[in-house]
Amino acid sequence: MRLRSRTGEGATFDLAPGGVYRAAVVTHGAGALLPHRFTVTGPRGSAVCSLWHCPAGRPGLLLATALLCGVRTFLDIGRAATPAAVPDAAITRPTRSPRHRRHVRRRTLYPCPVAEYVALLRGINVGGIRIPMADLRALVTELGHADVSTVLASGNVRFTSDSDDVAALRSQLESALSDRFGYDAFAFVHRRDHVAAVTDAYPFTERDGVHAYVVFVADPDVLDGLLAVEIDAEIESVERGDGVVYWSVPQKQTLTSAFGKELGKPGYKATTTNRNLRTLRKILG
Repeated sequence: MRLRSRTGEGATFDLAPGGVYRAAVVTHGAGALLPHRFTVTGPRGSAVCSLWHCPAGRPGLLLATALLCGVRTFLDIGRAATPAAVPDAAITRPTRSPRHRRHVRRRTLYPCPVAEYVALLRGINVGGIRIPMADLRALVTELGHADVSTVLASGNVRFTSDSDDVAALRSQLESALSDRFGYDAFAFVHRRDHVAAVTDAYPFTERDGVHAYVVFVADPDVLDGLLAVEIDAEIESVERGDGVVYWSVPQKQTLTSAFGKELGKPGYKATTTNRNLRTLRKILG
């Protein structure tokens, strides 16, 4: 097995099944994710991983992410260890017979559910809220996520995470954005496959001179209310989707149509954001 830093800095290590990853003493609180992410690769595949900071003297705790490659590793920050006594990222390997190592490989296989996400931020780089995309990528990376990228400058972020709690991811991102950039942040986090599905399901014919929008709605009651708006079917069309409203409206009438006027009310800031199909297809790559 090979263990390497995601940043490409530092040495590349051999990690034997059953080996111990021993980290220097850190200042993070117990249960915190350490900021150093790495990738383990092997014959079964690869996994992007983070380490938990656990209390000293409690070895044997599994890494935060179990590994697709079948490697069984443990984190131990050392009993009364110091950085001088236990070098950072030093690895020790227990002496094992080849037969025992084969047995560990067969028996120890931990699935690694890394999911792809899309975060759609409302109001970025409009109305005085200016956030450089490099700063946005840095912030999402600092939160412990991987494979972070942005699309256009309107607050569209792609990342991977081993968390499956979408609500927690949204709350984490909104809090971090508000703290870092000093504004009331609203983020809409969805699995990439959901964004792909609602994009592919757009029900209206795409035409020149007509905007094709997908409105992402965080509250089912708000979605019901938006669909109850009386519209002029000669001008625009709306239809319910899976957690979204599909909206077709002529260019230059997004703010003056009945649905556009309703959607533009301040009360919808926390529960809705919209993207046109071209942007969504770019986000999906």
